Amino acid sequence: MRMRKEALTVFRPLPWVYHLRDALGVHMTLLAGDRSALLVDTGYGLYDPWPQIAALTPLPVTVVCTHAHHDHLLGSRWFSQAYLSETELPRCAGAVGGLQRERAVNRARELGLAITDDEARAYRNASRATFAPLRQSEFSLGGISARVIPMPGHTAGSIGLWVPEQRLLLFGDNLNPVVWLFWEDSLPLSAYVEQMRATLAIPFEYALCPHDDRLYMRHEVEAYVRGIDR
Repeated sequence: MRMRKEALTVFRPLPWVYHLRDALGVHMTLLAGDRSALLVDTGYGLYDPWPQIAALTPLPVTVVCTHAHHDHLLGSRWFSQAYLSETELPRCAGAVGGLQRERAVNRARELGLAITDDEARAYRNASRATFAPLRQSEFSLGGISARVIPMPGHTAGSIGLWVPEQRLLLFGDNLNPVVWLFWEDSLPLSAYVEQMRATLAIPFEYALCPHDDRLYMRHEVEAYVRGIDR
């Protein structure tokens, strides 16, 4: 029996902040202000996330992706536009192309998720968002804001977002239970270490990452950075 899962499993680690795990297990973060909202990454997008997002905020949603890998961009099918650093834009087509879509459908079926032939066909053929260069350095959402922080490492154009009101830093894939630096668009380990050490100058107390449900504490990030061996 195949199992129909919700598009998103919703966690609320902090006020204004929702950490959303999609049906294939990757996370995105929704910052829901009083005037507008910011969605950081889009996951695989197997199922329509809008009913759940609309239940969390009725306000306009801007989409920013931390980098151009398939598990962060394929969900762009549900949005009209998404922003990325200019360095990442050339890789968008491959990240949301047919090969990655087929892999996502196959993975869903391996996990026993309910996806009909019509849904699989729609997923394979769906239009993608327009990917635009991220030139805005800060998003003021009303009661909460997000500042764009360049974080080259996992990829050359990766970004993070600093949410000062909640002392929260979104690291993208530069912080995960396992950090992958073997992609062709990854920087050398020495550059990654330098970047991660630099983030400690930001006065964050909490951190979120795309491949874990939980809220990380600053002391855990500090211990991780101290332990990296170049």
